[in-house]
Amino acid sequence: MIIYAMRHGEALRGAPYDSGRTLTRKGREQVSEVCEIAKLLGAQPDIFISSPLERAKESAAIAKSILNPQGELLIDNCLEPESEPGEIYHALSEKQVSSALLVSHMPILGIFFADILGGSKIQIEPATLARIDSGNPPKRDSGTLVWLLPQPKLKPS
Repeated sequence: MIIYAMRHGEALRGAPYDSGRTLTRKGREQVSEVCEIAKLLGAQPDIFISSPLERAKESAAIAKSILNPQGELLIDNCLEPESEPGEIYHALSEKQVSSALLVSHMPILGIFFADILGGSKIQIEPATLARIDSGNPPKRDSGTLVWLLPQPKLKPS
């Protein structure tokens, strides 16, 4: 299975509830730019799975519009910040697809990378996107990092 994993773009600060924080204009631009680069690398996920938090759903919708407008967008609690990698593996194992793009948050994204790649937890900046090739179904220590696109550095407006 090809797993594309992305942290949501830059989000507004100071919202009354963390779950309702939306992307900033810069965050939307970051996600668009990183997805355009991923498209040039051949990324075309079958499905898009997002955390239920607003900033992740916005990021997933942007990614879908660029990478595969016909792809299905699903919302899954397994991608919430405090989830566990096993929840992600379980959700992916239920899908009959060859590729999926996950949109999530820290700390779960850094923990998931370490778990599937067999390494240490890493810090992932907003709008960072990676391709990990794994067995199907994916499981611990089964992934190979194919590429990692760091957060785009946008020019000041």
